[in-house]
Amino acid sequence: MVPKENAWSIVINGHWNRMIFTPNWIGKKIFDSDTIERLVSMMPTAPVVYRKDDLRIAIGEERLVITLLKLNKTCMEDAEAKAFKILTLLSHTPVSAIGVNFGFTEESPSRPLLDLFAYRDNADIGTQEWDISQNKLTRCLKDGDDKLLNLTLSFDGTKVHFDANFHQAVNSAEEGAAVVNECTSVMYERFTKLLQEVYGLSWQEETNNG
Repeated sequence: MVPKENAWSIVINGHWNRMIFTPNWIGKKIFDSDTIERLVSMMPTAPVVYRKDDLRIAIGEERLVITLLKLNKTCMEDAEAKAFKILTLLSHTPVSAIGVNFGFTEESPSRPLLDLFAYRDNADIGTQEWDISQNKLTRCLKDGDDKLLNLTLSFDGTKVHFDANFHQAVNSAEEGAAVVNECTSVMYERFTKLLQEVYGLSWQEETNNG
């Protein structure tokens, strides 16, 4: 099992003032650096995107996304710290939800894993001259703290993909900061434990390349 690129992120839904996120402000306030790379889009309505070290931050009008460029727990903790800092510094921003996302791919799925996608209507669909390009299994899990885990398993004919979205509705940036503060490691551990205990899958994290 290997981590999926562009699948590890923290998403903050809200109403963001993109004018605040100048290179000088985000560099000094969030990255503690005088230099930061800005990715320029030709579309004026596109998110403002900055990249530094192992993280990319995209600021849109309705959501802010911190995406990991190196896929490991240490980098996720760095993303968490920056999300917490943004929510704390911009505590007046209306925020409605926090999402923490992870993704893995099993490149050599076992027969028991593939059997999950053996839906009864697969053969009948084939008789109608349709080819199934992807089978998907989605679960919405809830724990005692009212946190939601949207779990999606998909099979593309060769590999099985596991995508986790931990979702928490909030009423303010302050509540959002509490959700991410020192919590992403717990989410990571719960997801990887689920993959191991339920599906018999694990992976060896390599901090030098994710």
